[in-house]
Amino acid sequence: MAKILLLFITLLFVGVTPTPTSYNELFRLYYTKVQLGTPPRDYYVQIDTGSNVLWVSCKSCNGCPTSSRLHFYDSSSSSTSSLITCSDSLCTQARRYSDSGCSQSNKQCTFKIQYGDGSEMSGYYVSDLMHLNTMGVDSGSSNSSAKVVFGCSTSETGSYNETGVNGIFGFSQHSMSVISRLSSQGVAPDSFSHCLVGSGNGGGILVFGQIMDPNMAYTPLVRSGWPLYSVNLQSNSVNGQTLSIDPSTFSYAGNKIGTVIDSGTTMAYLPLDVLTLLKDAGCQHLYVS
Repeated sequence: MAKILLLFITLLFVGVTPTPTSYNELFRLYYTKVQLGTPPRDYYVQIDTGSNVLWVSCKSCNGCPTSSRLHFYDSSSSSTSSLITCSDSLCTQARRYSDSGCSQSNKQCTFKIQYGDGSEMSGYYVSDLMHLNTMGVDSGSSNSSAKVVFGCSTSETGSYNETGVNGIFGFSQHSMSVISRLSSQGVAPDSFSHCLVGSGNGGGILVFGQIMDPNMAYTPLVRSGWPLYSVNLQSNSVNGQTLSIDPSTFSYAGNKIGTVIDSGTTMAYLPLDVLTLLKDAGCQHLYVS
């Protein structure tokens, strides 16, 4: 059964070593640094479990953010870069999703992503090396690299170009996602963990691979047939008191998709009747206190 990690303590893991993550106070987002290409270059990307793929701003991008610390990916400057064509089996798999397509003019595999805030990114897929620091149970840490597929953004609109990061690191079960590609190559298990630190300066730890701790808490994922991660949210409580809410309220549009876990969304979104109950219970608790 597929599982999602809700709580972890970094003790022992197999796969990629923990990567520090940072928190952007102005835009309320978690981001980390990845190294792509040969020679490797640093790219700062938002961590988003609610997105499908990794994409970064590319050379000659229209509307992309400008900052002295940001590098624009240039496939011609990486000796290990290659384009994903429409005839590639990866593109065939990706086109099952609405965010991927095929350019008839140059036969390149393309993407076009729209986000809830109205921002939109489009471009084409490339394959290149991602540089990793891996750790095994007995072998210790070592540097390695693996081929991954990611989007090369050539056009960006909306407010995203003000966030000061290179792109978005999508962690869904999409066939083009880094998690899927690393797993298919045997580099890391088909799993990841992201420890979010919400106090102080925020940040946390990001791990690709399997955390091994017998005291870990899990909850089953909803098998919905779509690439995002959903759980069966059963109840809400305020000050230890469980609210009277029918669990079916949390199913999405009656399709039993469940509640989406989305690290790229600033706030929690709940049905209006649930939000009203939470607000009333919270206000009552504050008044009594």
